[in-house]
Amino acid sequence: MDTKHPLTAWRDKHGITQAELAQRVNVSRWTINSIENRNRNASRDLIAALLKVSGGDLAFSDLLPDAPSEVPAPSLEAAS
Repeated sequence: MDTKHPLTAWRDKHGITQAELAQRVNVSRWTINSIENRNRNASRDLIAALLKVSGGDLAFSDLLPDAPSEVPAPSLEAAS
């Protein structure tokens, strides 16, 4: 069973397209699509930007699910 990526679920909940999210975090729609389809992982800077845009609805582990739990989340200050 293939489950929805947490980023896809968050976008759907808020009615945001991949293109709109991509524009908000300054990446291509292809990048968002690749992350949601689990073809690539987000960079540390992109994770920080996505966490900031989500307003706390997403967690670091949602965006990089294979990361060990002891890896600290990037500072949201860095995404400003």
